[in-house]
Amino acid sequence: MKIFCDTSVLVRAFWKEHSTHSRAAAILQRVKGGTDRGYVAAHTLAETFAVLTGMPAVPRVSPSMAFHLLSHDVLPFFVPIMLAPRDYVSTLEDLAFRGFSGGGTFDALLVTAARIVGPDRFYSFNAKDFLRFAPDWSDIIQEP
Repeated sequence: MKIFCDTSVLVRAFWKEHSTHSRAAAILQRVKGGTDRGYVAAHTLAETFAVLTGMPAVPRVSPSMAFHLLSHDVLPFFVPIMLAPRDYVSTLEDLAFRGFSGGGTFDALLVTAARIVGPDRFYSFNAKDFLRFAPDWSDIIQEP
């Protein structure tokens, strides 16, 4: 199965103290084990790094540890999807046409990246945020 994950899944897979860690970690294990094929937006890599190094965990996640997690547990197993300039323009045009504004812009860009892949599942712990931009994916966008 082709799965697309957002930042919330990756962060919780690494944050063992989080109440939903086991659900997120199970998704990473399925991809790492070859049961599923994993995809992420390239932007998700940067966002995961930023969240891991900025969250108030004890002990704090150092930049070198965050990079280690990404380079050993994500990059060998997940294909990063990069958007072309035209993808940004068409997404922003769609947002303007539909009257969407603010931080949801980044969610819409992840949906654009996911549509390139055509996943069987799009996993996020914020599924409702993504469903605003892809109501036709109500059977694909799910919480782990």
